[in-house]
Amino acid sequence: MVSGYVAAVGSHSLTATATDNAGNVSTATLSYTVLAWNLKGFYSPVDMSTATTTIWNTVKSGSTVPLKFEIFSGTTELTDVSAITSFKVFQTATPSGSATMDEIELVTTGGTSLRYDGAGGQFIQNWQTPKNSANKAYKVVLTTADGSTITAYFLLK
Repeated sequence: MVSGYVAAVGSHSLTATATDNAGNVSTATLSYTVLAWNLKGFYSPVDMSTATTTIWNTVKSGSTVPLKFEIFSGTTELTDVSAITSFKVFQTATPSGSATMDEIELVTTGGTSLRYDGAGGQFIQNWQTPKNSANKAYKVVLTTADGSTITAYFLLK
């Protein structure tokens, strides 16, 4: 009997137990690691933060921001939109303001939806920023099926 298989990202152990015809029992344990997917992006025109600096993308309130990115499982590029669990947008603290974390609806432009652009080799989600939201800050978070995330910050003008 084999037990302990887990496909979630992280370190795991798999245990196999066998009994022969004489009743002898043997057990073996194997440790393995499931690696997180490699997310690349968001690409231009979005600028990404670094480990030490939050980059604020300044965009006009009500405008559309193309969120472009790639997902890899090892060296295999994933192209099915089912790899994306969610896009969430939170109103957040401005670079010099008080903190709020209020999730708002991500609105796509012109009836378009999340798609994989085979010609460009990337996913694209067009985010229509909230109208009449000058001087408000937003955090956009993409989450994939394995739990990996990409986050970008926006300040509307």
